[in-house]
Amino acid sequence: MRLLAVLLLAAVASGCAPSRPMLAPVSLPPVRSTHLAFSLVPLNEPGWLVLASRPDLLALAKQGGNADETFAVQGSVMKFPEFASAAAFLAEVERYVSKPVPASRFKYVSHSIRPAPEKGDRCARAHSVFEDHAPVRHTSRTGHMILEGYFLMCTHPRNPAVAITVGFSQRYYPGSRDPQLEKSAETLLGSVTLVDL
Repeated sequence: MRLLAVLLLAAVASGCAPSRPMLAPVSLPPVRSTHLAFSLVPLNEPGWLVLASRPDLLALAKQGGNADETFAVQGSVMKFPEFASAAAFLAEVERYVSKPVPASRFKYVSHSIRPAPEKGDRCARAHSVFEDHAPVRHTSRTGHMILEGYFLMCTHPRNPAVAITVGFSQRYYPGSRDPQLEKSAETLLGSVTLVDL
């Protein structure tokens, strides 16, 4: 689960990424993006750029309301320990979403988790909020930013040693949260399907 934190932070910390002219835009209307163990449909919005697309990884980014703010989509496939029960899996998700990485940069604000049986027996939805006290910036503005993310985490039903994680996040200044953030996350995470290995 710590790997997800690293992957997510790589996407949102690269605030300059959405401005790189060589990155390919997400096609509109978007088409389903299929990877090693999952697929999803990107949001039907202009401005999304593809940072990475491999069998085990999808990373998309979009500029936020100003040059410092970003949206990110991160999907990944990874090796995972096998859990004895769905409860043990949820306990690991709980441990993950309450631990910012690195702790010196991110201050925990809140988190919640719930089972996601609509996606599978060992799937969970999570929501986390952290203060980012060392954000990558492109303006002279000071002060902390907020990193808020919604996640779907599942062990693969045919191979419990494989996990998929998909996250949708916004990095923003206090008071600049996108009012559609939760709805957009629900649309994106709702589109996720597990793919046979």
